[in-house]
Amino acid sequence: MNFKSNMKHMNIKIAYFSGTGCTAYAASILRQTAEKMGHEAALYKIGSAEEFDLKTDELLIICYVVHACNPPKPVINWLKNLHNAGNSAAVLSVSGGGEITPNLASRLPAVRILEKKGMNIIYEDMLIMPSNWVIAMSDNLASRLIEVLPLKAEKILSAIFSGIVRRTAPGPGNRLLSILCRLEHFGAEKVGRKMIISKDCTGCGICSIKCPVGNIKLNDGKPVFSTLCTLCLGCIYSCPEQALSLSMLKFFRIKEGFSITRLLTLPPPGENFDLNTETEKAVWKGVRKYLSDI
Repeated sequence: MNFKSNMKHMNIKIAYFSGTGCTAYAASILRQTAEKMGHEAALYKIGSAEEFDLKTDELLIICYVVHACNPPKPVINWLKNLHNAGNSAAVLSVSGGGEITPNLASRLPAVRILEKKGMNIIYEDMLIMPSNWVIAMSDNLASRLIEVLPLKAEKILSAIFSGIVRRTAPGPGNRLLSILCRLEHFGAEKVGRKMIISKDCTGCGICSIKCPVGNIKLNDGKPVFSTLCTLCLGCIYSCPEQALSLSMLKFFRIKEGFSITRLLTLPPPGENFDLNTETEKAVWKGVRKYLSDI
């Protein structure tokens, strides 16, 4: 694909993987922004039964949440099975911490798989969405991230449509961290199998519906977990009775819970938002940098 020859009008496929809904929302904003800029864009949910067809004149944008310094296992498997080659692609990772260690090599596995298939990687970047893992963000900080998402999407897409190439080069330490943390893929399967189901479970099936990899089935009105878990925590956060919990690695779950639906209803923080105060904790260093560059 001659990327620069398609700057006036582009056809885009945005393939995304999302656990708790943050990346799905980010992907939807990318599509809306691309369409407002005069381009055609379609969404594809990785893990769905829908057939994926990438035409030679389409730009592929891969958008996924970072899992343990890496793309989630379903994303890696999907990319390995992707038959279309010779196109241009952009890889966008999504995290709650930003472009800092340990996330710096989170796109490298995806980039290498696509390059081996002959695809031209023209752009890499990261979007930040509210944290849904280990450490909770304040509502003010979360709503600010949601507020600036369309601006970030426009900035990224404007660069892509202008023919600007952006590639990142993580250092050896972050590359090694990415390799070591792939062990989480195997650990997640075991942790998922040992999910605790309390007596409060009503068998509503919401956990099964929310699971992005189809890991949960109902048997006699109770959820049964298979070996496909990615530890996205979507089932735990979405349970209306709070009947699901981790038997191991309990600190992964934010005690207050997480709901992107709730966060999307929050009003923008406006003039009451103080970036330095909201990001004073060292863990939000990457978020501070991200919000400073708008």
